[in-house]
Amino acid sequence: MSTTDYSAYATSAYPQTFGELLDWSLARIPNPETKVYFRLTGQAPITYAEFARNVGRICNLFVSLGLRKGDHVAIFLPNSMEYAYLYHALSKCGLVMVPLNQFLRGESLRYIIDHADAVALITSRALFDEKIAPVQDALTKIERVLFVDELAPDCRAQASLFADHQQHDTHFVQPEPVSGSDLQGIWYTSGTTGLPKGVSTTQRSYVFRALFYADYFRMKSGEVVYYVLPQYHVAYMVFGGPFAMAAGCEIVQVDWFSASRFWGDINRYNVSVTFSTGTIVPVMLGQPIGDAERQGQAHLRLWVGWPVDDPAALRARWPNTKFMELYGTTEAGNATICDFDQPQLGTAGPPAPYTELQIVDPQAGAERPCGQEGEIKVRHKLGPDYILRGYYKDPEKTRQTLVDGWWHSGDMGLIDEQGCLRFMARIKDYLRVGGENVSTRVVENHLRQHTAVAEAAVVGTHNELGHDELVAHLVLKPDTVIDPTAFFVFCNREMPYFMVPRFLVLQRELPKTATLRIEKYKLQQPLPPDAIDRKQLGIELKR
Repeated sequence: MSTTDYSAYATSAYPQTFGELLDWSLARIPNPETKVYFRLTGQAPITYAEFARNVGRICNLFVSLGLRKGDHVAIFLPNSMEYAYLYHALSKCGLVMVPLNQFLRGESLRYIIDHADAVALITSRALFDEKIAPVQDALTKIERVLFVDELAPDCRAQASLFADHQQHDTHFVQPEPVSGSDLQGIWYTSGTTGLPKGVSTTQRSYVFRALFYADYFRMKSGEVVYYVLPQYHVAYMVFGGPFAMAAGCEIVQVDWFSASRFWGDINRYNVSVTFSTGTIVPVMLGQPIGDAERQGQAHLRLWVGWPVDDPAALRARWPNTKFMELYGTTEAGNATICDFDQPQLGTAGPPAPYTELQIVDPQAGAERPCGQEGEIKVRHKLGPDYILRGYYKDPEKTRQTLVDGWWHSGDMGLIDEQGCLRFMARIKDYLRVGGENVSTRVVENHLRQHTAVAEAAVVGTHNELGHDELVAHLVLKPDTVIDPTAFFVFCNREMPYFMVPRFLVLQRELPKTATLRIEKYKLQQPLPPDAIDRKQLGIELKR
């Protein structure tokens, strides 16, 4: 069907939940017993039929453990086969998934699990021992922990093995009906207030996008999708496993992105489509061209990524590959997308067929004309079920950003003469570091816990590839000194690796307004010569 007829995806002819998506895809595939659906690099592939049987077993396991529709289940895992199952099994049971960034630790991890009201946690023994055990006394709402490998003897909640699902029947009957308007997940994203925000999304909001883009990108059942991003990221629902399932094709999921093995995998698995963030494309451009890349160029037809900083370099190096850019957020999904036949590289493309988009004055709210910069505001033409339902347990934030069905993004952009969105900057107090949204206020709060730090201000600078790096400007307490190596080790102990500043600058005082607010714009200057570079100290961050 034509993707301009987007409203058809909201009808009963198409699945509305991730559980229904699996059943719908299975019914459309001629050979589900032999057709490969999912493979994690280094592990045996699994067919559509066996994947569906295991989802049924997992659903019956959840019911046997007393989990009921509406319960919140936190997932703290690396990329894995189990993660792929959970998207569909949790949906079939009506359980609400809370994906956790596997690199969280300490207070950030404790806060999210507690704030999300998770009653169950699915994790590995290693992640539990290193990161959950130190905070488990404060996780009073967690009643049960399921381990994907082996039990941790010091787990104080009810502990069991995820592999116990193999003892259950493959046929699952839903105790309660699950619909597209039911809550699917709570996705935590960094905010400006210093605390992560939980984005509540419905089942149909992202099933719709998986279906839409399977058609928009002209996907065929014989194709292979190569997915290099974390499964805890919301993009997995749009361009990862559910996207491949909507097309009835195969997905290859890597445990972690590796530039050195990228083209080897493209050839090994005969990959035709891949998705990446803007940090990966420049890395690949910086690699020497080898035989594997020359071979892979012949059949990698589509590469979806954002942003594309140098369209000419992409076209020159990979002339047979179509590149697509977009603008998307956890809250509103993919609001714009390049035209498939003639991609407008260097822009985020025009609004998607299902999107209403405005550029407005951030203060007055009046719409701004073409070519003038303002705040990006988004609404879905099919209604509020197709963007965020709201911020979990934060009605004030929901009220501020959701107005008459319009979501106010906090991002600045403009519509150019071609009708394409050009992203300009972020109003919100966060930076994009290594593919992760990082609140500078959260980092500052961590830095102030150091015994020698009196004041802290974090700003961004650009690295060698032109992407954001964090700079920590510190004022020390009187009569104290700080060892740079020990400082960066402290940071890595107290926060995820992507929040650890790249540079340390010691200041006698920070520039401030008359009301004592730090004037960060005065710190966003070229790095001073005495800035201390973590990489030059040879510090390897612990992930």
